[in-house]
Amino acid sequence: MIRILKNNELLNNDWQAFVRVHQLGNIFQTLEYYQSQIGNIGVEPFVYAVIKEQAIVSLVSGVILSNGGKLGRLFTSRAIITGGPIFTSDNSINENVLELILNSVKDNLQKKVIYIQIRNLWDCTSVKEVFEKNGFVFQDHLDILIDLTLTEADLWKKLTKDRRKSIRKGQRELKVEQLNGNIYNIDSIYNLLKVVYDRVKLPLPGKRYFEKVIKDLSEKGILKIFGAFKDVKLIGVRLVLCYNKLIFDWYAGADDDYLEYRPNDILIWEVLMWGKSYNYSIFDFGGAGKPNVDYGVRDYKMKFGGNLVNHGRFEIVNKPFLMFIGKTAVGLIKKYNDLLKKKNN
Repeated sequence: MIRILKNNELLNNDWQAFVRVHQLGNIFQTLEYYQSQIGNIGVEPFVYAVIKEQAIVSLVSGVILSNGGKLGRLFTSRAIITGGPIFTSDNSINENVLELILNSVKDNLQKKVIYIQIRNLWDCTSVKEVFEKNGFVFQDHLDILIDLTLTEADLWKKLTKDRRKSIRKGQRELKVEQLNGNIYNIDSIYNLLKVVYDRVKLPLPGKRYFEKVIKDLSEKGILKIFGAFKDVKLIGVRLVLCYNKLIFDWYAGADDDYLEYRPNDILIWEVLMWGKSYNYSIFDFGGAGKPNVDYGVRDYKMKFGGNLVNHGRFEIVNKPFLMFIGKTAVGLIKKYNDLLKKKNN
């Protein structure tokens, strides 16, 4: 007998065990991450699982994100699933189980969100046809992975010449420490993140969000925070999520007044070295944009010698008209802010 369970219907121990031992188990599909998202403004976590003979054979977890009040939610609500669904390795049931889990996602979320986006963390070519048959459209999207099983010498060789130079500068001028997320001043961390996100005009969750997630995931040893100091001043931070031999580059920030000391570069290198020392296999640098489209962030990340992969995304749009209105509004607001900035300068 096969049945679908969702949210509070799942037994926590079964969920934890399924993800922990799964080859593709990742932080975004864990009970720990799900719980860290509960109670945050503009965030609603969800999880669905296919149960066969009392055992989980497939699971998917994600979050519904929205911005603004009631009107804002109408035009911005979207469901983001990272690194899911995951399912058992029994190939005879993969397609049926995948269809069941995808239908559960669609049936439960289609009235709640404008679109559903699945951000792949691995090659999904073998199941692409199943996604497409169920209404999901594949979109090219790049990622950069760094192999931490290489020796330190080989990782160093893969860096570009200018990165090696800037890391040496950081090693001379700065001190890097791992910060205790439960003790260190969240204001200092958040302000550095906000500097970057304000500059690139990307939305950043509020300080309360980081307070809760840092507390929840630091206590469990999943979230690590690395800080770069010039003398006693914190000038750069990097927040990484560590689970199942993979380090995911989550959030980063640096003080614009101290960029000459290259805090970002030394922090990345120190995270890689820390990951090696604790036997992590992969450092996932996160999104690198679309193929054949210029993207400065990708150019910067590639200087650290990673492998460029196109795992892509699957997306289904539930409310095309609202999506059009939302995109148009975002575009107009961006143009207005750019004009305002030029006028003030």
